Amino acid sequence: MSDYKRGGKWWVQYYEKVEGQLKKHCVGGWDKKSEAKAEDVKIKSMKKEGKRVLEKRKSFVHTFDELVKEYRKQFKGQKYFKDKYHHLEIFEKFFSGKKLGDIGIKI
Repeated sequence: MSDYKRGGKWWVQYYEKVEGQLKKHCVGGWDKKSEAKAEDVKIKSMKKEGKRVLEKRKSFVHTFDELVKEYRKQFKGQKYFKDKYHHLEIFEKFFSGKKLGDIGIKI
């Protein structure tokens, strides 16, 4: 696990076994390094206790519809929002009503 700065924000990177495969995950977007360090300590303690970190992530219990609603609210004033709005309508046909944790890549 490590914390690093990307795009002016602090992130934490860690690895976890998901369905038998080791996966890399990044969480964050904090303004202060101390916030990223605190999250890093929390993740390490969860892993020591044998708990899965992904089960605790809030983003996996929200629905795609909630994400789209918040996205539209925050980015409505952007120059190219009309294009993004069109893409969101297409995505909604497939992902509407699904939890974000259930949306993934199928190979």
